[in-house]
Formats: sequence, C-alpha cells, structure tokens
Amino acid sequence: MFRLIFHDSSSKVNSITRASDDYMPRNMLSQTLHVAAVAFNSMWLGEVMVPDWDMFYSLHYAAEFHAAARALGGCGVYISDKPNQHDFELLKKLVLPDGSILRAKYPGRPTRDCLFDDPVMDGKSSEVTYLTGHVSPGDVEYLEEVAGDDWTGDCAVYSYHDGSLSILPKNGSLDVTLNVLQCKLFTISPIKSYDDTIQFAPIGLIKMYNSGGAIEAMDFVSDRDRSLCRLSIKGRGSGLFGAYSSVKPEVCTVNSTSEEFMFKDDNHMLTLTIPSGVDYWEICVTPLEVSVTLELLMMFRC
Repeated sequence: MFRLIFHDSSSKVNSITRASDDYMPRNMLSQTLHVAAVAFNSMWLGEVMVPDWDMFYSLHYAAEFHAAARALGGCGVYISDKPNQHDFELLKKLVLPDGSILRAKYPGRPTRDCLFDDPVMDGKSSEVTYLTGHVSPGDVEYLEEVAGDDWTGDCAVYSYHDGSLSILPKNGSLDVTLNVLQCKLFTISPIKSYDDTIQFAPIGLIKMYNSGGAIEAMDFVSDRDRSLCRLSIKGRGSGLFGAYSSVKPEVCTVNSTSEEFMFKDDNHMLTLTIPSGVDYWEICVTPLEVSVTLELLMMFRC
C-alpha cells in the first residue's frame, strides 16, 4: 500500500488509490477476502485518499455481495462485464437513471466492535457455514453529530433485504445471521422530534442499496398556531421513498398534485413513489406552498 501511494504516478494528479488486491471472479475463496481486505485497508487509506475497491462482475454468483460493499464503500463504482452479460436489475440498485451513484460520505470501514475480533476463530460467532452477530445504531460513527439537537435518542433501522422497519435506542441491537457470501444492508436514521406529536426519520430510496445516500438535507417549519407543520426533505433520484413517521399524513402531493401513499400503523412506515424522470426533488410535509422543481407535500395535524 505504501508503494501504491508514494510511487504510483497517478497519486500525484488525483486522490484515488487502490485499496485492494485484484478482483478475481474465478476464485471463490477470494470473494470475502477481497471485501474484508479493502474495508480494513480503508481505515488508514481513507484518511488521506479515496479508496478504490476495484471492479466486479454484475452477473456473478457473488455479484450482490460485491455490489453491496461498493454501495457503502464511499468509492467509485465500475464493472468489467463481458458484452451482453449484465445484471441490470442489480445495477439499478447502485446507479441512478442519470448515471450517478448514491455514494457514501465516508469510506467503508469495519465497526469498532470487530476491529480486533476474528469471528472464524473466536469459538462463538462461527458455526461451520454461517456467522452470527448484531447491528446497532451505536456502531455508526458520528451518530450524535448527524442526529443534532432534536434527536429523540431512538433510530429507525430499515433492513433492505426483508423490507422491515424497526425502532431501536442508540445501544439497542438486532441479531444477524449470515451464510457464506450472504450480506444484509441496514439503513440507520436518527428519529428527530419536530413537534409534540411528530417524530420523523427519512430512510431514502428504499430500493437502492445505499438508500440514505439519496437524502441531502431536511428542514422543519410550522405556522404560528402550530396547527400545520412542514417537513422539507431534499434529495435526488426516483423510485420508492420510505420514512418513519410517528403520525399518518393527511395528504401527500407531488408538484401540487395529490399522490397515493402507504402508511403502516404497526411500524409507522411511510412510503410513496418519486416519479421516474426526476433527478432532484424536495419532499415536504405540510400544505405550505414551496417553489421547487419537485415538491412532495405531506400534511399533518399537529
């Protein structure tokens, strides 16, 4: 790695550096090792460069394993498929219609609790063909900084692979079991209190691997008597948008046109569709008029 940084001439003109050995599609044993190595290497390289996680095949037995890793790697995404041998459904979970990606803000790295643990050798995590562990909001670095002053202390945790939404305190956890070359993605979003009765946490475009990468900003405004409130969520990309909401909206509109939405009373999950062809949007939760390219209004009674 030192040689790549200090002797590779490309490092003098750009901030990208390889953080892994070559991707070897025909070597089954190298698939997990590749992702593990690049994640650990990114701990140091990610502080000074943008780690390059290398290419992968989209049509491959380990394609989703690698695609999910690239989605949270904070890296560029590129493939080396043979002509006419592509999994477009998988690629659509990584790449937006305009060709851009939902890139993670920081390089993907191991969580603190597993830095010095070997699940293969610890005698408790590994059972021949599968591993057991847990995922927790406490695993997320800088969580308090992202949450801000309005954080309730709880988080909405969305599981991409089974579509479930759970509410966990910061130190709460969900058990996870993985088979060889299996992966599970979780989006963890702090639940903020915007009013006495409204708590909200955006999940993002839930059909994308990095769903939260679609969200760029949020804002809250209420009228003087606090009878109506507005949550404004700016983001990009089209598809199915999901969020946790403590109350059900009265109306959802897109560009001032009423749109259907789904709200589950059991887990308070709100979903609606951002129309195709829209690159950037602003989702708003209230009836106030906002001048934007795309506005999505969700009206609540405070």
